[in-house]
Amino acid sequence: MDAWLIIRQAPSVWVCNLGDPGALGDEPRELLINRMRVATGFPPVDDWLSDAATRSVAMTFGEPHPTLMAAATVLTVDDLTKVDPAAVAAHAQARAEAARQAQIDAAQTVLAQLHPDDLAAVVAAAQAPGKVTP
Repeated sequence: MDAWLIIRQAPSVWVCNLGDPGALGDEPRELLINRMRVATGFPPVDDWLSDAATRSVAMTFGEPHPTLMAAATVLTVDDLTKVDPAAVAAHAQARAEAARQAQIDAAQTVLAQLHPDDLAAVVAAAQAPGKVTP
């Protein structure tokens, strides 16, 4: 059964048959997904996760419903291999940077809520010998 990637940015939807999920390793599949993100103009920042009304990324096994297929732009793996590798790399880098910033923002939110004594203990523990710090 083939794996299909579905990307939706209201009002458009794109689908691509990625083929047999067992035939590709994780890296090639991730590369195809990143290529499809670039081909469809999907933003590198994952803030869409909290705004599912306008954007979504999904994978399904077996051909998507005929109604969806009728409305979708169907891309092929060959189409995705033609996407500019530099654009794909830049998009992946932007996604990684956005994810790192989201982690920093989440940590800052949690730290801001700590009692000053607890915050001091966290900072001291992070600076203790043998601790790995960035």
